[in-house]
Amino acid sequence: AVAQAPLARDDGQPHFPGHARDPVGPRPPARGWRSCGPSRHEQFGFFRLLQKRPGTILEWQSGVIPVYDPKLSTQKDNVYLVGDAATHVKATTYGGIVPALMAAEELSTAIETGTSYETRWKKRVGKELYMHLLIRKMMDKFRPQDFDKLVALVNQSRIRNIISTHDREFPSKIVFKLLLKEPRFLTFLPFLV
Repeated sequence: AVAQAPLARDDGQPHFPGHARDPVGPRPPARGWRSCGPSRHEQFGFFRLLQKRPGTILEWQSGVIPVYDPKLSTQKDNVYLVGDAATHVKATTYGGIVPALMAAEELSTAIETGTSYETRWKKRVGKELYMHLLIRKMMDKFRPQDFDKLVALVNQSRIRNIISTHDREFPSKIVFKLLLKEPRFLTFLPFLV
């Protein structure tokens, strides 16, 4: 949604805080873009946010965002899929520029060396995309109180320190560190079933 609301950041950019996905991009003054996925939980969270930060919805914009599909074939003969077409999209943030660029590099190398593009990109980013998918599937089962619990755990300084020093593109590099620092994250494992 494109919404108009009071400004909250010193840099003059509109800001809609309070959600794990808070992608504010450059927009005209006093306007902010806020993502709202198709799930009821995301829509509920968006409208709850509007209650806390009164604003006016100026317009709704929508588009299909592919979610990573590990079974999708991305190479057949001399035809290759990269980016959204190949579902190189992180299921947690719905971002895909970095994985797509990494896959494009692997495609270039595969063409130059005559190796399998699909094998190359999956080796480089497939595990990370799959991990994002597992996290998304888990969070899709959350109730509002589960999100509150997750936010409370993440708001601890020892957890914020880990998250702030690691790249979110690669969750496999921080999951075990998070679990060692805060074993209560394991309470979310039943949501994977």
